[in-house]
Amino acid sequence: MAEHLTPDPSSEAAADAPDRAQALSSEQLAELRRILVGREAAEIEEIWDRLERLAVGPEEVGEVLPDAIVYSTQRDQRLSKALAPTLEEAIKQSVRRNPGALAEAIFPVLGPAIRKAISQAMSGLIQAINTATQHNLSWRGFKWRMEAMRTGVPFAQVVLRHTLVYSVDQVFLIDRDTGLVLCQAAAEAGIQQDADLVSSMLTAIQDFMADSFGVERESGLRTFSVGEFTVRVEQGPHAVIAAVVRGHAPNELTVVLQDAIETVHLEFGKELTAFEGDAAPFELARPILDGCLQMQVAERKERGPFLSRAVLAILVIVFVLVAAWAFVSVRTARRWSGLVERLRATPGIVVTEAERHRGRFVLTGLRDPLAADPATLIAESKLDVDDVRAQWEHYASFDPQLVEARSRHVLQPPPNVSLDARDGTLYASGIAPQSWIAAAERLAPTIPGVTGVDLGAVRVGDAVRVADLRRDIESQVVLFGAGSATIGVAQGASLDAIAPRIRSLQDEMDRLGQAVAIEILGRTDASGSESTNRLLSEQRAIAVRDALVSRGVAPAGLGIVPLAADDPLPGNATAARQQRNRSVTFRVLLTQNE
Repeated sequence: MAEHLTPDPSSEAAADAPDRAQALSSEQLAELRRILVGREAAEIEEIWDRLERLAVGPEEVGEVLPDAIVYSTQRDQRLSKALAPTLEEAIKQSVRRNPGALAEAIFPVLGPAIRKAISQAMSGLIQAINTATQHNLSWRGFKWRMEAMRTGVPFAQVVLRHTLVYSVDQVFLIDRDTGLVLCQAAAEAGIQQDADLVSSMLTAIQDFMADSFGVERESGLRTFSVGEFTVRVEQGPHAVIAAVVRGHAPNELTVVLQDAIETVHLEFGKELTAFEGDAAPFELARPILDGCLQMQVAERKERGPFLSRAVLAILVIVFVLVAAWAFVSVRTARRWSGLVERLRATPGIVVTEAERHRGRFVLTGLRDPLAADPATLIAESKLDVDDVRAQWEHYASFDPQLVEARSRHVLQPPPNVSLDARDGTLYASGIAPQSWIAAAERLAPTIPGVTGVDLGAVRVGDAVRVADLRRDIESQVVLFGAGSATIGVAQGASLDAIAPRIRSLQDEMDRLGQAVAIEILGRTDASGSESTNRLLSEQRAIAVRDALVSRGVAPAGLGIVPLAADDPLPGNATAARQQRNRSVTFRVLLTQNE
């Protein structure tokens, strides 16, 4: 019998407990999540919604950007400061990439500005040059310069004082309601006055006129004078222009001031209406005020240019004459002093007096007959010879150069004898005949400046014979056949004539106590190799030397020089030149024995 199980309520409840616990925990977890992060999640969702609504395209930005820029510019300068680096960098990059575009953009403005600046600069320069030219060298200018020196006032101011018709020194742009100076301009920076003081004075005068004479203030003050200055005033709806004038200005100045005040109201009307004390925007009106700074000087009379040119011409002529005279005088003085110094430095000339007398140059002194000619030195100095008077007395100079020249003139030494005068002693050296040596010993002491004579270095000999033998030997040529170094009949005949001359030269030099060296020069033509030609030229020289020794020539002093084709002898034709260089020649060297 199967057991019948009746469901236990407690057991069902226990079975459903996990499901209920799971369901309860999910609801509780959701509630817990809502309590902990529900607020933040809502805020995040709101932020995403706002971001999605703020996302706009280029069209929307283009609509609001101009107004935003205008608003930011009117409010403060932060946008300008923020954009300035970007704009500067963009301009730099644009210029680097394509400078022509920027040049084309500023060309319409740059050209007129440059022309205006150059025109104003040239106008001032021309006016200054014209004033200086008219008055600096004229008689009137001379008087004004004396006045400047007497009073201590600069010459330019003195000229301006006498020639000025009128000048506008300062111009003020003044607000009509407040009396404040909006802008000012001056002809020179040094003459600017206190702008507030000027405006206060103008306002005070206008108030005085209104209070004292019942004149309405709006009618305005036109002009008033203070010392040498006159103030001209031109009224406008919102501003006035006050010009400080020196001298007597024409009516045309009124038109200039009226044009200026009208231009100011035309270009700065909005700023004048909204003026509340900030004068910075009106700095741009300075060029308009600069146009009112005018000046006019008096034109010269008809006689002025003629007199000035005449005085200028006279001064120029005097200056040229004085300059020419000074140049000639200085040049003449230098030439004269140079001539005197050169004469005093010349051996054998003694200058005792050198002076200028009545436009002439006078020289007196002593001169050795063997000294340089003073007339030549005077001519070389480029002085006028007719202006130089010179008187010279003869005397014997003991200068070594002149003593030597005097000794050579008296003794007439042979060509191979040299003379040297030192400390009163005459030294002679060389080769001379015995007759000349004896005459020199007798005559030398009679020469002025010679107190003794030394002929120990003079050798007795016939220098002419030695020179003839040397010349004869060096002119001899011993010819050989092509490729031959053999002494044949022809060579033997030549050596038979040369050997006696060499022996005579050796004997003569030995008798004079001197040695002689004879170089035997062997040559070849240009054909053949270098080594072959060198050997052949040496063989020819050796053959000639041996032949000379066999004919009685002393071997001492005979030298071998194989030249080959290095030092060829000249010739007219090629064949003759080759034949002439297949030869042996001689070179004589004279030396003194120790």
